[in-house]
Amino acid sequence: MTEFKKLLGKQEVQFFDELNTEDPDAMNYSAEDSDYGLQQYKYWVEIAKQIPKYYTWLHEIEMPFMRVIGLMEYWGMAWDKD
Repeated sequence: MTEFKKLLGKQEVQFFDELNTEDPDAMNYSAEDSDYGLQQYKYWVEIAKQIPKYYTWLHEIEMPFMRVIGLMEYWGMAWDKD
């Protein structure tokens, strides 16, 4: 897979949204990145199916709570581990 930092350096930009979308290397990177993400999803969803009640826990507890944690991190609220 194309290295992201090399792609940014080649086009002399700092962020993904600044890449020239007509550049073949940028298009290849986007396709490779999408394909890799899909492969990871397909692999891990099969693993998750083997864990009892995992899907319910992930979609009804963990994922909704991530928004709360994200807001806490954004505003700098500390997490009390106790």
